[in-house]
Amino acid sequence: MVTAAEAAAALTGLVIVAVSVNLVRILSFKHLPARAGAVIGGLILVVVVGLAALIPQDLPPLGAEIIFFSVVSWLLHVHSARRMFAARRVHNRPWNEVIRAIASGQLQTLPLIVGGLLLAESHSGGLYWIAAGIIAIFISSTFNAWVFLVEILR
Repeated sequence: MVTAAEAAAALTGLVIVAVSVNLVRILSFKHLPARAGAVIGGLILVVVVGLAALIPQDLPPLGAEIIFFSVVSWLLHVHSARRMFAARRVHNRPWNEVIRAIASGQLQTLPLIVGGLLLAESHSGGLYWIAAGIIAIFISSTFNAWVFLVEILR
């Protein structure tokens, strides 16, 4: 978990730099600021989960913490999805792109919520769900960092 938190912190910095460098261009798209917020929120979720796992505590409190922060991150992804739906008509985005983005947000946060629920019930198998969510966050966030750094300029 420590390595995941460190990697997430580094990737968070990259995304924040990418957003700040291309801020004017990102703000010209109605859905991209919310998407950037969701990406940063997901990465911060990995940092928080990694730090929470370092605290000596039983599984149920750890599970409750992971559930809380994962739901907050999930809400950021829901907000991003709503903005993308609204912007689809304005920017003429294809449905498959909208659906892929929404599914990506859900695939990142829902495994962490499931893992947190399992930990809250003292099932250590919840750690596998959390690991799957963290991997999904890294994959999606790396893709989004590329979009904010390079694709936004096309």
